[in-house]
Amino acid sequence: MKALATRWASPHPRGSGDGDEGGDDNSTINTEDVGQIDFIKKGEDDNVAIITSLKEQLRQAENRAKVLEQRLQIVKESGDSVIQSLNEELAEVAEESARSEAAMIKELSKLNAERRAERAEFEQRIQEWIAHDANRKLEVEEYERRIESLVNTVRLMDTAREDDLVQCNSSSSMDKEAVEEMHKDLLAYFSNLSGEKCNKRGNPLVSSVNDMFDLQFNANPIVSDDLIEYYRSHTELKEFTLKSELPRMDYEVLVADENVKEGRKLVTPDEIRSYFDGTEIDEESELCIRSANQSLLADPLSMLTGEGNGKIIHSGSFYSTVIANSCTFKLDLRHEGERRVKIYCELSVCVPSGDDSTEETENTSATSATLELARANLVIQFGPSPTATPSGPLVKYTLSSIVPSISSSPDDAQALHLAAVALARDRNTHIRKTDDPVPDSRRDSIRSRFISKVKAFSQSNS
Repeated sequence: MKALATRWASPHPRGSGDGDEGGDDNSTINTEDVGQIDFIKKGEDDNVAIITSLKEQLRQAENRAKVLEQRLQIVKESGDSVIQSLNEELAEVAEESARSEAAMIKELSKLNAERRAERAEFEQRIQEWIAHDANRKLEVEEYERRIESLVNTVRLMDTAREDDLVQCNSSSSMDKEAVEEMHKDLLAYFSNLSGEKCNKRGNPLVSSVNDMFDLQFNANPIVSDDLIEYYRSHTELKEFTLKSELPRMDYEVLVADENVKEGRKLVTPDEIRSYFDGTEIDEESELCIRSANQSLLADPLSMLTGEGNGKIIHSGSFYSTVIANSCTFKLDLRHEGERRVKIYCELSVCVPSGDDSTEETENTSATSATLELARANLVIQFGPSPTATPSGPLVKYTLSSIVPSISSSPDDAQALHLAAVALARDRNTHIRKTDDPVPDSRRDSIRSRFISKVKAFSQSNS
């Protein structure tokens, strides 16, 4: 290219020549060289454009590479943060799992310890009951020896001094030793009722009675089944409750009411009687109204009657009886499967007072012939539904308290002495032994006899 340029710039590119010939040749050469130079310049321009384009593409590729590299860095950093976050979450989950497992192990250990403690307490109660039963048998044997001794003494007195016994006052002819013995026994009986030797569980007699209730009634599913069958077969008890018991006892009935969230409370006899006469009730409610009377007292009263320190009513030794001062029946019939009867009963524990003057006065109350020693508060719950408790129907008897009715005042001491004299005088005429628990086969007949007496009493007062 440089050579062509030199030739183009020179006035005589081919050297010397002659005439027109030389001029013609020079003219021809210059025309061809010009074309070649234009072609070369055009090629150089194309190369420059290509190079420029390649450089631009290279620059763009480098920019894209940088962008991709930045994105890759971002992705890498994001991946590291995600992995770190996942690791932290996994660590937290593992830590929470460990805490939950530790808490569960601790709770299981606590429950196991409580179960062992309850089992130990139950075994201790059983041992105490065995020891108590043994002591009660010894007491019965001692009472039998004393009774036999008193009977023999009375027989000797009858044969030797028959005429004197007819003419003399019975209290003056009484053996002082027997009176003192009876007074001592009566004081021990009152001490047992009042709970003078309280322990950490309170009155020992209350605890003993509740233990017996738990063993023979509250934890015995056969009792609830027998009780439900009894009220199913005695349809007349509904009429007895509404006609005889309702007017003279306190009743409170809760029934469902769509307008009142807590239900509607019925308290007057007319309201309660109108509800049961005009409302179609299911079997569960039917059993509740049939049982809402004093027939539910038969089983607990039979358990409370007997001899020994574990009983309240010593009908054999002291002719003691109970009088129901008040009974409140509360029926909750709002929810199916949870309907139940709850009875709050206050019982007076009485013995003969020995006050003979009451027999000569026509206006004297019949209860003045008895001396009230204490008042026992009894709570009875009965729910006939199989879902009333997790284990089935509800039957629960509880002796909540025994409150003494007499004190150490001179008047009360004199009243106890008179009662002891009367008991010592009549002890040998009617001795009954009711220490053995009532068999399951006799409970139905006991309830029937009990309700028969209640019916007769209600009819005589109507």
